[in-house]
Amino acid sequence: MTYKSSLNKLQNFALYLLFFSVPFERWKPFNTDVDFLVTKITVIFYLFTVLFEFGFFFSFKKYKKVFLPILIYFSILTVVSFINKGAISYPFFDVLLFLNILLFVLGTNHFSRDPRVIYKCFLAFMLSAFLLTVFYFLNIEIDNSLDGRISILGDNQNNIGLNLTCAIFMVASLIFENKSGWGINRLMLILLLPFLFFVMVITGSRLAFLSSFLGLLSFFLLWKSKSAARKIVIVIVGFLVVGSVFADLATNEIIASRLSGSLSSGDLGDRDYLWVLILPLILDSPVIGIGITGYVNQMEILFGSIGMVSPHNGIIEALCYTGAVGTAFLLLFIFRLWKRASMTKDQNNEILPVILFIPIIGILLTGQIFESKIIWLIFAYVASGGYINKPVITKKSNNI
Repeated sequence: MTYKSSLNKLQNFALYLLFFSVPFERWKPFNTDVDFLVTKITVIFYLFTVLFEFGFFFSFKKYKKVFLPILIYFSILTVVSFINKGAISYPFFDVLLFLNILLFVLGTNHFSRDPRVIYKCFLAFMLSAFLLTVFYFLNIEIDNSLDGRISILGDNQNNIGLNLTCAIFMVASLIFENKSGWGINRLMLILLLPFLFFVMVITGSRLAFLSSFLGLLSFFLLWKSKSAARKIVIVIVGFLVVGSVFADLATNEIIASRLSGSLSSGDLGDRDYLWVLILPLILDSPVIGIGITGYVNQMEILFGSIGMVSPHNGIIEALCYTGAVGTAFLLLFIFRLWKRASMTKDQNNEILPVILFIPIIGILLTGQIFESKIIWLIFAYVASGGYINKPVITKKSNNI
């Protein structure tokens, strides 16, 4: 075994480990009280392995149309935050977003080299998401103090719901699309679904519930078949199964009350109240925004303490931080990723990138798109999609 093949195997293993760690990133084992301890370890390990091929992994040439808009957005964010830092101690450099963008760049280049790695990463993530549900059934570090909604290992309910939704889509793709080329044993992944669905529902995440429902319906609707009759049967059966499953899940008291509140009174979990408070900040500096530091300073004035109060809307957040200029680059980045997803569906008949955009758009409009690692790793998968269609040269040395 050559040095090159051994290094590639180590890099692949490090990426699998990173995907596996994502559902546990908020866990603070052994009372360490260190934020993001698990993913800090796996990210550092992955970064160490890719440094040996710095020129390849940090290259922008192949994907510059996707990379440049988000790098420009981050540059604007940093400069504007520095200008508006004032007397507060809040950092002007967003380390978490920087690391997520870095993982996006590294992951995109990694996936372009060997697309088969993608599906093993998905398998690692799915098994980790399943393990998280096992923690619930074993009653390990469970909290339901927020309106009965389940939190596991200290993670946010919406974040858990997002991870489980993505895992559900990955299971569906690996079973039915089978772009990985795995054998009949992949059908055993069906056994994960009841656990993923159940815990997703009891997190009470409306976005996760609705995204899962719409994503699975879209999966069957977009399914291609050479026979029109077979396509009709697949769509009808798929809709009946998905409809029946979600009709039963919707009877759960936790999710039912939250969905009912949204439908009857337009309850958005106080997001609308916060958006109204933020609107004057956007209007005061509509071109380049006030940066993270300026925003935190205004939150201190409004709420009386220094800290980040998330707007729970990526577009409003971008408008506030970077104004119309930065937001334009962020939306261009999202648009170009969507084009990649559509291209992969059309050229490779792969539906997964498209349906993963359903929770991504949901998070963009109602959550924190800049902090979620799984979102940025999915971005890497989507961005590399134009190259998945190219024939993969089989190299035993690159396989684990």
